[in-house]
Amino acid sequence: MKKFIFLVLILNSPTVFCQPDSAAKKPSPAPRLDTISYYVVNNESISLSSGGAVYKVNDKIVSERQWKKMTMGASKIKTCTPCVVKTYDSNDTLVSIGLQNKKCTVGSDAEFFPNGKYKVTGQYKNNACGVKDGMWNYYNMSGKITEMELYKDGKLLRKTKM
Repeated sequence: MKKFIFLVLILNSPTVFCQPDSAAKKPSPAPRLDTISYYVVNNESISLSSGGAVYKVNDKIVSERQWKKMTMGASKIKTCTPCVVKTYDSNDTLVSIGLQNKKCTVGSDAEFFPNGKYKVTGQYKNNACGVKDGMWNYYNMSGKITEMELYKDGKLLRKTKM
């Protein structure tokens, strides 16, 4: 009788132990975030002249199209929940890229030198506005790490110069 019960258990074990778990589902892909281009604009203006409108950004005359491109990003940031923000200077050089939720910096963040190499990389706490958390690396213009800082909930725990 013991052999019979053992055989029944062994023969039924593939159905008991190998059935797919109906509660386990494939993880859904991460939602695709909107990307907003934001330009560092110290001042902008529109003036009228006899030849029509004159558009200026950072004291430089630009086309209407360029003016709109460089001034519209700020209003979009206020409504992103969350979004990727790419910040450019007036020469269209990438200055930084990071995650924002409305006007709060959250998640990964990176700043770049004009040559495109990293200047700073780090992480902001996801549920706190602009609070550094984890390792922050600072680079020289050739891309080598010059300094490292470790943060926990916005408090600097350790600073290492290379």
